[in-house]
Amino acid sequence: MLETASIALFLVLVGGLCSALLRRAVEPAPSRQVPVPAVVPVAALGASVLATCQLLGYGLIAVLALGTAERGDEAVVMALYDASAIAFVASNVGLALLTGATGLGLLFTGARIAGIGSVLVAIVAAGASLTYAAEGAFSPHGDLGFTALILQLLWTVAAAIALLRRSRTD
Repeated sequence: MLETASIALFLVLVGGLCSALLRRAVEPAPSRQVPVPAVVPVAALGASVLATCQLLGYGLIAVLALGTAERGDEAVVMALYDASAIAFVASNVGLALLTGATGLGLLFTGARIAGIGSVLVAIVAAGASLTYAAEGAFSPHGDLGFTALILQLLWTVAAAIALLRRSRTD
């Protein structure tokens, strides 16, 4: 339940982020090379993929936690566990789209530091979306996937703070 509420709040944040990018797009900027509104649908698509895959992953983990793990056949338990891992790895594709599109939008509107930070998160997330090794750093539960999750949380907090600060100055 808590995971669902947190993802709902995340989607509210993404709505605010897309709105802020659109507001920046209408501000005059003669040096802008790419129209910022073009990145908003990509950011929204990325957020949708991210949220859907994370909800699926959390749902599969919840099925295991609610008794399937102790009562179920070992093959079923491992299949559910592996399916949740694949869902979390696939969520990194959405994270890469969301943060990459946001980063490009920010770079083209002059917010260089935030844009570069978003693009760096996108690069790590893109790498984490390829982590299908059986074990080690490049496995779904390895270091790279964990790093991508931590960066997602830090990026979400930074984006929320930036949006709140921006709304005070508007």
